Amino acid sequence: MVAIVYQKNKKSGVTYVYKSTSYWDKEKKQSRARRKCIGKLDPETKKIVPTCRKKQRALLKETKPGPTPITFPGRKFFGATYLFDRIGEITGVIDDLKICFPDNFRQILSIVYYLILEDKNPLSRFPRWASIHRHPYGEVIPSQRSSELFASITEEARQRFFQLHGKRRVEKEFLAYDSTSVSSYSKCLRQVRYGKNKAHEHLPQINLTLLFGQKSRLPFYYRKLSGNIPDVKTLKKLLMDMNTLGYEKFKVVLDRGFFSAGNINDLYKHHMKFLIAAKTSLKIVKDQLNNVRDEMRSWGNYNQDYQLYTYSVPVIWNYVQERPYKGDTVKAKRRMYLHLYFSPERALEDETAFNNRMALLQNELENGQRHPNHEKQYVRYFNVKTTPVRGTKVVANDEAMAEAKRNYGYFALVSNDVKESVTALEIYRNKDLVEKAFNNLKERLNMRRVAVSSEKTLDGKLFVQFLALIFLSYITTKMQEEKLFRQHTLQEVLDEFDIIECFEVPGQKLQVEETTNRQLDLYTKFCVTPPTSLQ
Repeated sequence: MVAIVYQKNKKSGVTYVYKSTSYWDKEKKQSRARRKCIGKLDPETKKIVPTCRKKQRALLKETKPGPTPITFPGRKFFGATYLFDRIGEITGVIDDLKICFPDNFRQILSIVYYLILEDKNPLSRFPRWASIHRHPYGEVIPSQRSSELFASITEEARQRFFQLHGKRRVEKEFLAYDSTSVSSYSKCLRQVRYGKNKAHEHLPQINLTLLFGQKSRLPFYYRKLSGNIPDVKTLKKLLMDMNTLGYEKFKVVLDRGFFSAGNINDLYKHHMKFLIAAKTSLKIVKDQLNNVRDEMRSWGNYNQDYQLYTYSVPVIWNYVQERPYKGDTVKAKRRMYLHLYFSPERALEDETAFNNRMALLQNELENGQRHPNHEKQYVRYFNVKTTPVRGTKVVANDEAMAEAKRNYGYFALVSNDVKESVTALEIYRNKDLVEKAFNNLKERLNMRRVAVSSEKTLDGKLFVQFLALIFLSYITTKMQEEKLFRQHTLQEVLDEFDIIECFEVPGQKLQVEETTNRQLDLYTKFCVTPPTSLQ
């Protein structure tokens, strides 16, 4: 039996409250009671006040009134992040992120916006930026939390994003494919290796490949590779990735670093349309060039817009496919188009550089200052005779020099799809947008060095930077179309948007501050409805 017993301390005057539990004592054969103090009696309210600290805290939580909600109106910068929201809707990035990352797409978008606006600033500065900007997440993301966010971005979710986002553009345009190297001091990343560094830095690196849509001028897909893998070996894996993502057919533009018989055969095997640069030293190019060298430099083949001569000729490719599962080899003839070009300006530049190099080599030989790295060129282009009386006499090998300059100004493109030489040149020259994208990644989005210590964090950070590149590419494309680069830099345009403020009052409609005619005009040029229309 349980009872509540009140007992007053005569000295202190405090009444204690006990919980008394009756039980039968078998040894003494009588009823006994166990008491436990549960609190004190409040003389005014006559309520029991617990003496246990835990119970006191629990009681305080139950009885203490909650804080009175206080709302503070505030101003935040809004114009640039509003622009990014609209770009995300136009490109479909936000919709695709919601599907692939339903729990944290807002955090991802906020970091993307920060990377675009805060040129080269580290993520440790994000809390300050977040406190003065209106952004999708609306809260501060500490540096440690951002690393955890990157690590939470799984390969499955990334591939799902590529599938969804790629369907908006693939098969509608040529995709430019290229690679770059990103240096790193980290010894914890498995793919950091020494290789051919395109920035000529003597550091280990990872390689990054990128697919870029030529009409949309937006990035489509990227992949991280070990730093010691050359370009020519990456194409086969790209084709496998595209098949995995469900893209059976697409058109690709490639630099001459990707040209090899194996790659051309793989492109044919996967029924891909391609346009690829080729060296003039290749037999298939050299033979055709020797046949039409004089003919192609006639006035009828001159293009005034590009200021060069163009010539196209159909050629036959000897297709070879090894079939280990059948134990045989398939050989067939495939038609392709060889586009030849001669640029007088480029020929002059190449010859001038060649002459300067020959003058340097001759000077080294005559002064007895031979360089070990130049020995092969000494032997190829000069005959050196030394006598006790006349000393050293250097005679140029005119035949070898003429042969070296024979193909200056010439270059070639090969395609199984594009028949017109001028069209092929236009498509290929648009490939420079990949190089500009790599420059944006390294310079603007702070990816010149890999500054992470785990593979998962690196993979997630690369994905977020790739998303930022989509937004940045849309902005630069519109600036080029509207010729804004003639008078403004990218940073100046972003700053013009970023000074627009909004006034937030909880429970009320968002108020956008005044915007100038110049700002309204900029929104229109980016195909975005100005925020003033939402007031």
